[in-house]
Amino acid sequence: MVTALRDVFRAKGWDGASLSDLSRATGLSRAALYHHFPNGKADMAAAALDDVERRLGAELFAPLAGEGAPEARFARWLDGIAAYYRNGDLGCLLGALSLGQDEHKLRPRVEDGFTRWIEALARLADERGAAPADARASAVAVVALIQGALTLARATSSSAPFETALRAAPHILFGNRSA
Repeated sequence: MVTALRDVFRAKGWDGASLSDLSRATGLSRAALYHHFPNGKADMAAAALDDVERRLGAELFAPLAGEGAPEARFARWLDGIAAYYRNGDLGCLLGALSLGQDEHKLRPRVEDGFTRWIEALARLADERGAAPADARASAVAVVALIQGALTLARATSSSAPFETALRAAPHILFGNRSA
């Protein structure tokens, strides 16, 4: 059920995800949805965000902090990003929930999710010898590149922008610094 909710919010965002869409995706009536999520759409979005945080933590952030050279860990992370977003076919829940008004009151969690991405990537750049400010700037650039590529891939119905972004990401994060 939460996966279906997540997929609707990823595809349509907060404003575009109607209760009819959420009901249809889960196979539950509106009344049943409100039974499981008393605060309605806001609780549904929060549950979807819980799911994404859990998955990203286990599948993507844990490997960044694991063993091996920063480049190897980053390469595994990029492979995970490609799989998670199906090479740009799927949108980002964090990005989708960052648009529009903050009716769902999840903006601090969305911001925290992006901050976690940036901090994890900045640590890798730092391990490669980047100055702290440069490491953070490179990490911000990589996250912005990936988020923009997701938008462009969906807008053009092409995975090419996303694939291009993933190829460019190591150069942006690590530059020409030697290990």
